[in-house]
Amino acid sequence: MDEVTDILEDWPTVPHTASETSKKMNRYVMALVKIVKEQSVKIKELESKLASTEAGLQDPSRGTGTLWSNVVNGKKPSEQTQALIASVNKEINEKARIENNVIISGVGVGSEGEDTEKVDKVLKALNLDRSSHVKSQRRIKSNNKGNENPPGRVLDMIVVEFKNEDAKIKALREAKKLRGTELSNVYINPDKTPSERALERQLRLERNKRNDALTNVKEGEGRHRYGVKPVGHSKAGQKFYWGIRWNELREIYFDDFNSLISFHNFPHVVLVTETWFNALSISQLSNYKLFCKNRETIRGGGVAIYVRRDLMCFEVNEAALSDTRSEQVWCNIKFNDESIIVGCIYRPPFADCEINSEINRSIGYASHLCSSSSSKSLLVAGDFNFPDISWSQDGGFCTNKGRPSSLEFLNILGKNFLTQHV
Repeated sequence: MDEVTDILEDWPTVPHTASETSKKMNRYVMALVKIVKEQSVKIKELESKLASTEAGLQDPSRGTGTLWSNVVNGKKPSEQTQALIASVNKEINEKARIENNVIISGVGVGSEGEDTEKVDKVLKALNLDRSSHVKSQRRIKSNNKGNENPPGRVLDMIVVEFKNEDAKIKALREAKKLRGTELSNVYINPDKTPSERALERQLRLERNKRNDALTNVKEGEGRHRYGVKPVGHSKAGQKFYWGIRWNELREIYFDDFNSLISFHNFPHVVLVTETWFNALSISQLSNYKLFCKNRETIRGGGVAIYVRRDLMCFEVNEAALSDTRSEQVWCNIKFNDESIIVGCIYRPPFADCEINSEINRSIGYASHLCSSSSSKSLLVAGDFNFPDISWSQDGGFCTNKGRPSSLEFLNILGKNFLTQHV
């Protein structure tokens, strides 16, 4: 391994006048050097762990010999372990069972025939039809033993099972078209397992309980009421409320972003996705220049790049990068004597083929700009929402077979010699 690394590090550099192919090959070799070095370190770490494990297995005083002998002798796991395995398997099977389901809420409660008419109306607005896309539907009834929804109560929620994943994705993607119509109060969300629903319900109850108990309560913007941290607290005077983020209860601060920038000692560049900015948003940060692209008609999404004002920078307004449906913004930043092209991209979870193609073309075009201009480096960051891509420092690979859009995205990264850094 060390010999290979030495050979790669001695690879000659290419002059500025070299061909594009030579430049790309040189970048590829440099990336390869980095990967080989990282793999060498990992191999040494694994060898050390293996040696430690073998030593532990030979030392009865460390208590690992019994566990190892249980595995070797094929002894059954404990009842607790078996119950845990069964619970995990049940959750996995349930996730697979509902993978093509969505929940339609807000249509009101009615008879079975009325439910069918209401769902058909929603499907029509989504450019879907029952005969081609829907496998079944059913109304959800509460099984909650608490007071929020007594058991057996019919809820304003209908489960629709589609015949395939494409129809489900289209329904979720097109749901935004319901806003501003007579179906504005209808919402479509992915189905959840009973355990996921139970967790969500408990989080909502606890969130409401904590918000009701806030002191120094004032009326906030929209539907939020917020508390104010008291004098003596590390965040004294800051406005906050309790919210649910990533299946956890968290204190949400109104000025968290400014605090975060300050906490990290005012970084040179900050890239943000899902800004939710609009024409009325207060989006500027002092001492930073802002480049952004906002959604014009519906809420959500949006991307932004903040660059510290002590750096020379300008927005890259190439049509191939700016005149797109996809949410992306690009700028050129000069660090010392080198320029770098920086892009921030947001790909919605249910992006269509056109948006996927635009993002791939943009990355390829930005790479072309680097090779044909004074900019020598390219940095692309964002939220790409490819759940079937597993990322590591060595790059990405698709779990299972991978969707075509995921495979195409990995292919464009490979073609342009882009390396994963996070």
